[in-house]
Amino acid sequence: MSEVFISYSRKDIGPVRRMHAALAARERQTWVDWEGIPPTAEWMQEIRGAIDAAQAFAFVLSPDSLASRVCREELEHAVAQGKRLIPVVCRDVVASEVPEALARLNWVYCREQDDFEAAMSLLVQAVDTDLAHVQAHTQLLLRAVDWQSRGEDTSLTLRGAALAAAERWLAEGAAQTPHPTALQTRFILQSRRSADRRRLTVLGAAGAALVVVAVLGVATFVERRNAAQQQTLAIAGRLAADADLVREQSALGMPGASLERSLLLAAESARQLDTLGTQALQTDRALRRALALLPLQWPVRQGFMEPRGERALALPGDGSVLLVSGGLRLDHWNAAGEPVHPAVEITAPSIAALAFAPGGRFVVTRSDLGERGRLDVRDALSLETRASVPHPTGDATAFAVDAQARVLVASYDRYDAKTNQSTPDHTQVVDLTDTALPVVAQLPHASGIALSPDGRWLALLIAGRVQLWALERQPALGLRPVALEPAQREVWQILFSADGSHLVANLEVGGLEMWPVGQTRSVLAGEPPFSAMAVGPQARLAVGRAGDNRLQVRDLVRDRELAQLEHRDRDVLAFGPDGRTLATTGTSAGGPVVRLWRLDQGGSDVLDVAGVLARKTLAFTSDETQLQAVSGKALRSWPLDRPSDAAASASRALPAQASLAAHSADGRVLAVASGQRVQLLDTATGALVREIGFDGQPSALALGPDGQSLAMALQGGGVWWWSGSQAAPVRLKTPGEVPPGYLAVGTQGASVLAGVPGPVSRAGQTWRVLRWQPPAAEPVADFALDRDRSGFFINPCGFSPDARRVASQHRGGGIAVRDTTDGQVLLQVDHTGGAPACAFSSDNQQLAVGTGNTVRLWNLATGAETGRLEGLAAVSDLVFSPGSRYLATAESDGRTRVWLLRPADLVARACERVSLNLGPTAWSAYLGNQPYRPTCPGVAEPGEVVGESR
Repeated sequence: MSEVFISYSRKDIGPVRRMHAALAARERQTWVDWEGIPPTAEWMQEIRGAIDAAQAFAFVLSPDSLASRVCREELEHAVAQGKRLIPVVCRDVVASEVPEALARLNWVYCREQDDFEAAMSLLVQAVDTDLAHVQAHTQLLLRAVDWQSRGEDTSLTLRGAALAAAERWLAEGAAQTPHPTALQTRFILQSRRSADRRRLTVLGAAGAALVVVAVLGVATFVERRNAAQQQTLAIAGRLAADADLVREQSALGMPGASLERSLLLAAESARQLDTLGTQALQTDRALRRALALLPLQWPVRQGFMEPRGERALALPGDGSVLLVSGGLRLDHWNAAGEPVHPAVEITAPSIAALAFAPGGRFVVTRSDLGERGRLDVRDALSLETRASVPHPTGDATAFAVDAQARVLVASYDRYDAKTNQSTPDHTQVVDLTDTALPVVAQLPHASGIALSPDGRWLALLIAGRVQLWALERQPALGLRPVALEPAQREVWQILFSADGSHLVANLEVGGLEMWPVGQTRSVLAGEPPFSAMAVGPQARLAVGRAGDNRLQVRDLVRDRELAQLEHRDRDVLAFGPDGRTLATTGTSAGGPVVRLWRLDQGGSDVLDVAGVLARKTLAFTSDETQLQAVSGKALRSWPLDRPSDAAASASRALPAQASLAAHSADGRVLAVASGQRVQLLDTATGALVREIGFDGQPSALALGPDGQSLAMALQGGGVWWWSGSQAAPVRLKTPGEVPPGYLAVGTQGASVLAGVPGPVSRAGQTWRVLRWQPPAAEPVADFALDRDRSGFFINPCGFSPDARRVASQHRGGGIAVRDTTDGQVLLQVDHTGGAPACAFSSDNQQLAVGTGNTVRLWNLATGAETGRLEGLAAVSDLVFSPGSRYLATAESDGRTRVWLLRPADLVARACERVSLNLGPTAWSAYLGNQPYRPTCPGVAEPGEVVGESR
């Protein structure tokens, strides 16, 4: 049985052979007619049989395949048999000539100019999506065809488990592709009738028949309810798969595919699941992956007059936006799209180019008026001319001005009126502080100019080489050459970062080369084909084109893609001085638009802070509004409604340097060990609740979930236990020392749990888990974590907050959850990777397991994985918030992040980032006959008239 039937024109045999080889390399079987035999009746019957037996039908779109009668007949049979259709474009076609069955689907582009490997990955994904459904469709179709060809023999109908599975498949099939065919439906219904007749024959009596009818009635009701649930699950799964596919198509720049569409489909998938009160991994990953790349956006102004000629943007840093457009017109809005000042418009003919000075205080315009051409430096808010520099020899081909409009640098061509030709001539540096506008230096013609915002550094791209000068006033303006290590690759463009800290070069091969100001050696950054249009402060972020329809924001420090922005028309953009805000112009469904983008809002993470490596404990406040960490002599707090780190953090001094610290699970109480005393503090006020003295050196510290009881392990062995109802501490006996992180106190102090390591061998380290019920000093449970099936010792990786569960790692693969009363395994989940961090939610409903750069979330009631966090640095610690709304991750690079867990919160965040809902047409394409409703209430629908600002 083949997985893919490929229908194609013989004129496309070259691309099809390559496609066949690529699928074979990916272990996918294909059925292809290589012989080109004339289509006799017998041969067409074999073709139809091969289509019936295939799990998917790939139609290679080209002008010749659309004109082919055989290809058309193959397609018609595939449609009639309900096969999964996958259009693969090998040559461009006229969209109106494509059959409707193919036109409404997502196309895989495999033309000469497309990325072949990416196209094959999309093809395989399309084949594998809902594979179980497709395989069942194929098997049922073959059995139904056999049943029909043999006179609908009742001995060939389905029975028992096969019939039950087929009925479930039929109930789900309306929401999936390929849809059940009429033949399959009739075959399954006839199988049910035959089964019912057999049952009645066996029971015989009329009374028994009545019982059967009653039972069947109940069964039918239950089956219908289950079928409705299964249909919803199937729709949600399909939406999540489509979301992934659209996201990947968007990354390849395919027409009609966008991150917004991907995010909407994933959000709708989550809403479908929410009606059943359930979650699914596929939906969670689709939501998080789209959220991670689409930043928060809002239109500052929509539907403004189409700018004439050139345009430029600036973000002055006060939250407002400046737009100047050829003509000459200046618009100044606040973030809500309201005018800060009335628009300024003046007559300035022949504006050929314009640009803001860094910071937006000044704007430079280039007027091409033949011999009277000039560069004008203007006040940005009034457009009044501050200085006018005539073109000395011809048009200015490049120019730049510093933030204070003290220096103007421009490169000029020399125009020859006799030949009507221009040739590169020279570059000149003009001192704008002198009313005489003297030219203080003439340099070779440059194809690129970069002037630092403070006017202290000038870089020119001359004959493909980057050259640098320091601009100095002693007191007159002068230039001093600075030796710069030559670029490692050929350069085509240069610019400074927004704060002037780095000189950046775009390389011909793609990617960037950067020189920190004051240093001569460069570093490479970015990945081809990325090239920067703007670079943020400290060269942390860069924005540039990464395809025909896409802008990419790259984190140059971590060398990763941070966000994707769609762009159309002649986009211009500008960084804000904080490096976290970006403004762009472009077009949308409502016309021209200026948008602001927040680049620090994260994806499914609501907080991302750095430098918390030396912390002693990590926890959330009881109301889940702040994250707290103890570091040294301070309790630091970060509100969860603001994503930035240093500005958002608050610090409260602790009475003494903390050697150990622990939070209660409800976030209300903090225990801090220092010297030979432990202080219990109210996390909200910092007030001292209780102080306890002890003898010895602590090795581990734990608070009960409500903060009313405390356990402290000692170096060398033993555990002290205190309770609010206990007058004196109790010493609990241990066989060894309890390390940090392996101590827990149950609800109301009713139990204490500890992990004690033993000897180390080649098979790992032995561990014992002990459980006490204070005030009894002897453990009530004491069990060893034995070896796993691979022969390695099992290690504990996390205790539940109520001390009733322990999670342990099996090196052979898997995490086991054990009951601490007897060590029995309650649940085992498949999880590969070594040295995981584990955390239980407060209600024991969820388990988070972090290994390497991934955290997986498990539902402990069902054993199903419901979520996955990706792209982290190595995870060292995990903490749930008291209500399980958030999960905090501590990572090896010093970052601490807080992630949303609830689907409703993820959907709300998605709806903040989309500008349009799915329209009724798109809704029908993805959800069939389900009644239309907007996925994101309050967000515009296609065709809706949107106000000038939102």
